[in-house]
Amino acid sequence: MKNKIYYNKDHFYFLTSTISGHRIIFDRDNYATIVIDSLKYLREKRYMKLYSFVLMPNHIHILLKAIDGSTINEIAQKLHSYTGHALLAQMRNEKDWGLLKYFKEFAYYSKNDRSHCFWYDALVRSIVDERSVFRFMEYIHSNPFNKKCELVKDRSEYKYSSACYYDSGIQSIIEVDDVREEC
Repeated sequence: MKNKIYYNKDHFYFLTSTISGHRIIFDRDNYATIVIDSLKYLREKRYMKLYSFVLMPNHIHILLKAIDGSTINEIAQKLHSYTGHALLAQMRNEKDWGLLKYFKEFAYYSKNDRSHCFWYDALVRSIVDERSVFRFMEYIHSNPFNKKCELVKDRSEYKYSSACYYDSGIQSIIEVDDVREEC
């Protein structure tokens, strides 16, 4: 994250992370699961409260609150670090040479000091008012069926989203904290 966001325990945060070059990789369950597992870990280990999320084919949106002394910067760093290492291992294990070459070249041309570069810097917005919390959550949940990307007809059907929890009370692939209890 180039621009450090300073932690405020009362703020919600909207975090967006995009795969380098906007490359579509999360249309494959084996790569998507890595990000899902990372979010589960960060929530279970009490780095954050996870209120809503959507994992799209080339990016993720998250509405969260940093807790127990964690900061949004640490959360973004842990998400990128864990998923980057796990994606690299998975691609090597599956001998996905095309993707490995792509992310290696991306690191080289972006003058990144890593061998492979999977993520652009996270974009983070601090949210201080209740109305904005719900507006961002609506944006997150609407992503899979917006004009550019019609992945589903009903947003609660999208596997990698918390929309089903808020729309129909069915727990999503990751347990989420109910934002309505905070606002």
